Amino acid sequence: MTLEELFAPFGLKAPPLRVLGLTLDSRRVEPGYVFVAVPGVPLPHRKPLDGHDFIPEALAKGAIAVVGERELSLPVPYLRVGDAREALAHLARHFFGEPDRKLALLGITGSKGKSTTASLLHHLLQAGEKPAALLSTVGLRLGKEARPNIGHFTTPEAPEVYGFLQEAVERGLEAAVLEVSSHALALKRVEGLSYRIGVFVSFYPDDHLDLHGTAEAYFATKALLVERSHLAVLNTRLPHLKRLLPRPHLLFGPGGEVWG
Repeated sequence: MTLEELFAPFGLKAPPLRVLGLTLDSRRVEPGYVFVAVPGVPLPHRKPLDGHDFIPEALAKGAIAVVGERELSLPVPYLRVGDAREALAHLARHFFGEPDRKLALLGITGSKGKSTTASLLHHLLQAGEKPAALLSTVGLRLGKEARPNIGHFTTPEAPEVYGFLQEAVERGLEAAVLEVSSHALALKRVEGLSYRIGVFVSFYPDDHLDLHGTAEAYFATKALLVERSHLAVLNTRLPHLKRLLPRPHLLFGPGGEVWG
């Protein structure tokens, strides 16, 4: 894909340079890459880093274009956006050819139980002769092939998510099971994805309050998976369950359709 094609949906005219990758990490920039300058996440215990401060490093390493939120004048094409994280996800989806359109996606969220549920679903799909990919905390699978996880996140950044899905498509897989963390939803690592089935396994209100601030905000972030799923599978013990019931759903647990 060329830079002209990549930036066209954003309305920016760019030269037809070949794009070899995109990243928000200046340490991973290579010649031919687009660098997306993402502001850091403010947390109670530290001052956030800001990707805009690392633009000189990215340019020195051969970045052919930059995306950011500030008003800047640079020696390479610069796409200014209102939300760099959201732009990164949309750019990655476009760059990798919208691979999610060619796969049945199953998303799993919850405070506890995501990895177990995702692994079991992947196993069932494989046993049912529906070859599938798995993106999980405990590792990746492309059909039967296992490989280490990408980085140290449950759900990696958008270029890695979409790149992994593209590889699944290239290998002829039909489905992908994704662990979708609240961080991934809040930080827009999975922006643009919709799910054939979304499973909300559990909710512990004291988790991840350093990022979300309140249990209410944490739950609302988790619920984004349900909103983006054609069919939701919900634990009857979830708080605020009634908010999720207007969506097409199945319930598991006491009083649900599935209870063992």
